[in-house]
Amino acid sequence: MDRRSITWSAALTAVAAGLCFVPLVGRVGFEFSLVMTPFAALAGAHIAIHSSGLRTATRRALAVTGPPLALMALNGLRIKVCDWGASLAFYALLPGVGAAVGAAWGRAAVHLTARPRRALLWVIGAGATSLIVAGWRMAFEPPIFSYDPVFGMWPGALYDEALGLPAPLAPARLTHLLGGWAALAVAHLVRTPLAQRSYAAAWAPALVLVTGTTALLGAGPELGFRHDRQSIARALGRRVEADPTLTVLTDRHIPPAETAALVDDIRWRRVEIAEALGRSVEQLSPLQVYVFRTAAQRRRLMGADRTAVARPWLGQAYLVRPDPGEILVAHELVHALTGPLVPNPSGMPWRGGPGVPGPAMGLVEGLAVALAGRDLGPGLHEAVAGMRAVGLDPSPASLISSAGFYAQPSSRAYTVAGSFLRFMLQRRGPTAVRTAYASGQVPPELQAQWSEMISGIEVTPELRARAELLYRRGAIYQRVCPHEVAVRKKEARRLARTDPPAAVAAWESIIQWDPGDPAHLLALARAHLVADDLPAATAAAGRCVAHEAAPLALQRSAQLTLADVQWLSGEAADREVARGRFEEFIGRMGRAPSERLVRAKAQATAATRSEAASHAVRDWLLGRSEASTGLLGLQRIVQSERWALPAYLVARRLYGDAQWTEAASWFGQARQLDLGDPLLAAENLRLLGRAAYRAGQPAIAAEAFEALEAAAPSEGYAEGARSWRRRLAWLGSQTRNAASPADVGAQ
Repeated sequence: MDRRSITWSAALTAVAAGLCFVPLVGRVGFEFSLVMTPFAALAGAHIAIHSSGLRTATRRALAVTGPPLALMALNGLRIKVCDWGASLAFYALLPGVGAAVGAAWGRAAVHLTARPRRALLWVIGAGATSLIVAGWRMAFEPPIFSYDPVFGMWPGALYDEALGLPAPLAPARLTHLLGGWAALAVAHLVRTPLAQRSYAAAWAPALVLVTGTTALLGAGPELGFRHDRQSIARALGRRVEADPTLTVLTDRHIPPAETAALVDDIRWRRVEIAEALGRSVEQLSPLQVYVFRTAAQRRRLMGADRTAVARPWLGQAYLVRPDPGEILVAHELVHALTGPLVPNPSGMPWRGGPGVPGPAMGLVEGLAVALAGRDLGPGLHEAVAGMRAVGLDPSPASLISSAGFYAQPSSRAYTVAGSFLRFMLQRRGPTAVRTAYASGQVPPELQAQWSEMISGIEVTPELRARAELLYRRGAIYQRVCPHEVAVRKKEARRLARTDPPAAVAAWESIIQWDPGDPAHLLALARAHLVADDLPAATAAAGRCVAHEAAPLALQRSAQLTLADVQWLSGEAADREVARGRFEEFIGRMGRAPSERLVRAKAQATAATRSEAASHAVRDWLLGRSEASTGLLGLQRIVQSERWALPAYLVARRLYGDAQWTEAASWFGQARQLDLGDPLLAAENLRLLGRAAYRAGQPAIAAEAFEALEAAAPSEGYAEGARSWRRRLAWLGSQTRNAASPADVGAQ
């Protein structure tokens, strides 16, 4: 190894040594490889500039990437590496290929300039240009992922933890490598005397490599590493020009009627947002909405899986087949529509202050939460009051800047910012909100008024329990192998529906990787329960309850799993114990789905029904029924025993299967038979209204939402019902847009 190689090897090892103590980056894995890639590329280029040929340069460049990998591998004795295969593959494809690409660039630059210092500047300039192009594409094209010669790969949204080795990475890195060799071949050709360029041997390498690189770039959409708005539009296949300022691009496989309902929902939300801000629709940003069929399709085409994305500076939002009325739709549309409110090209309010100025994310997200509203659970102000009762509420002023907003757990930051912006809108009106949004500043006296309002809200025990459960969270940086565990968890959840014993084995392997997370023990207990291994389920749930790191919410869920085991035992005494536990936790579960489930279980254990009916409902609630036969069994129970709960369960299943007319009918039966529990009854009305709307029964939908508003058990339900009533009234006054999906079809 020559002197420069030794110097670069020491430098890269020093970088790796510093990274050993950085959360998430300090282990062999994607993040470490991502950080090391530009250093490896620069090292490869510098070494190549002073080497005698490409082969020697590449060998030396690859050699200098070995010591930092060895050091980080030793750090694996301190910080666990869960999947060595994927981790080493990332290192080979990112820093490894990066060093080889850098070597090719370095040799090309020195061929063209014949001066080492100037060649290094050329390489740095080429790298900077590549980064600028990648940044421009991520800012102005739909994809938020990028494959680049300098840093290798940026996967997209930070919140999507399930990051495995993506299939497009290998062809992308092959393209980068061929591109580097093509640049060297062209540089060599340029430096070849004119008299010798007539020989085929002089042209052949450049021609072959340039052709190969061009072919791979052209196949980028098919290979998955290069998408733009044109390729995504082709992949989706349907374009709806709803009006001159609204374009919706949807997947061609989504039924036209569903697309038409979604377009109506977007049109209504746009009107609602404009009215709340004291503006006309024409004064907001022209809107372009991409609608993907599945989260996997969105991730493949633009890089976002679980994370919703909008771009205020482009007036674009990217959704995954939303149900009309979803709060998430309104949230993302607020982002996409409000660009004209601010006097800068980013479409977001800007905030100065200590450090580097940046977007005022507390205002950006707070306005979206405030205008999107809620359709179940407590209202925004009530949620913050509960948060304050347990000492977890940050001040609105601390959330305005990006640094302050992202320093808080997202569950707290979004809720407090939304409550504060909602209060500003209620107290001072849309003009004050627009002024604050444009300036990135809020009136200082308003926070005291908001705080006084929050302190005046009565906090019920249920509200306090909900806040305690929901607002204590850890971050991705505090977890062991977050990407590998997330990928394995997705697989375990898939197996739970098809192969319960395999799901048990998957959760056991996850626990071996990450024994410090008690949530895995609860998942293992649920898998044992579905697999009918009750002693193992009891043991796993007991370990979860006793785990020193288990938060209150997890302990309660584990205790309910123990109650599920007792319910399954079949003994009358155990059933009564389970019933007592279910009733004990009513109003203390926090999340709405968990709260509804425990209420349904309490009702099922309290009901005096035939043994066959009780067992059928029990198995359905515990996830132990086969879908089709279990559904038929519940339908027979409703007819024979006139029991509201199984009618509600049947309706929910049909609603999830998009059988709107049938779902509305069964929700109606559950309503007539009387569910009894006010929360279950409210949810039944909410879904009845939605299903009737989708089934083309607006009168039934309007009546359901009117009844829901009158009997709402919380402000969230009431707010959602009011929004739906306004929507239905507005839609009733509109004529169907001529450019509906059924008319336009696939384009």
